[in-house]
Amino acid sequence: YRQGVGAGGMYVLCLVIFTDLMPLRLRFKLYGIIKGLAQMDWLGGFLFTASWVSLLIGISWGGVQFAWGSAQTVAPITLGVGLAATIMYEARYASHPFLKKTIFTSLNSVLVYILGFLQVVRPTVYYVPFYFLSVQGYTPTTSGVAMLPVSVLLVPGSIISGIMISRLDRYRWAIWIGWMLTTVTSGLLIQRDVGTPVVVWVVTLMVGGVGHGLVLNAQTFVSGISTPEANDGESAAMYLFSRTIGTAIGVNLGSSVFQNFIAVKLPVELSAVAHHAEKYLATLRHLPDGAYKDSILGAYAFAFQRVHTVFTGVAGLGLLLSVFIPRYSLNRTSTHRRTSLEKDEEASSQSRTVGLY
Repeated sequence: YRQGVGAGGMYVLCLVIFTDLMPLRLRFKLYGIIKGLAQMDWLGGFLFTASWVSLLIGISWGGVQFAWGSAQTVAPITLGVGLAATIMYEARYASHPFLKKTIFTSLNSVLVYILGFLQVVRPTVYYVPFYFLSVQGYTPTTSGVAMLPVSVLLVPGSIISGIMISRLDRYRWAIWIGWMLTTVTSGLLIQRDVGTPVVVWVVTLMVGGVGHGLVLNAQTFVSGISTPEANDGESAAMYLFSRTIGTAIGVNLGSSVFQNFIAVKLPVELSAVAHHAEKYLATLRHLPDGAYKDSILGAYAFAFQRVHTVFTGVAGLGLLLSVFIPRYSLNRTSTHRRTSLEKDEEASSQSRTVGLY
């Protein structure tokens, strides 16, 4: 009884305070926000996030902390796949699903999402400085300067391609050339070794910067026109998510490949270094020159070669799939799109109007 009285008192006080502080004309805005939050697909969002986090945990642990066949690795990956299936089931019955089925009904839009997922620009940018720090023995500052060939040409290449795409009303050429240059860059990175000349990796990174800039901008155009105009926002968000999750999986996959292959070439007494290769860089710099240090540097270089071998295969797949991108006209007029809340409010208003008569 006392609990009921207390709860009733708190409810009344909250309502009184809210009424006293919030002007009448602003209360309906707050009610609209609360209604919008109530209509969000919180369960779908939670399952979607949890599935990918679980999947990434399993991939990052595989072959590094635990064996690929161990329960610690298989369980998170299986849970991630299972939750992804649950999301599709949940999205079918949710009134406002987290993932709309309409953004997946077109094969062209799905192809764009896959290409965004396969774009491994960020994993490449992650492992190239690591190569400079370890194999080449550069300082962090020098490694950052060595990445300028990518960053200097990526942004201008993206801007120029955007201008040309807008003027020509053609975008497939940029995607094809971009994926071709990306594949060539990944293939050239496989050849890097301890004694690779500076001019070789500078030219390689310049080619990669142009290629990534072309792909980055051109595929953004396609993501906005490959679905009906009503799904522009969801399609663009899904494309950006595909790129982000592809980067995360690419870094984790590259890390697993690197650590598994460096362990093959390292001396037996340094086998544990495979699990913390970054921390070993400080010790590596102070090792005296000789056969022992050369063997360690060779192990690092060998692991990087295998990483870029995987990325070359991914880039080649992207190049192959990009051939099937259809041509759309970029001259599409925009119309006002009503949100779900607006549609619900209109339906509610019509029902009230009918009730008056």
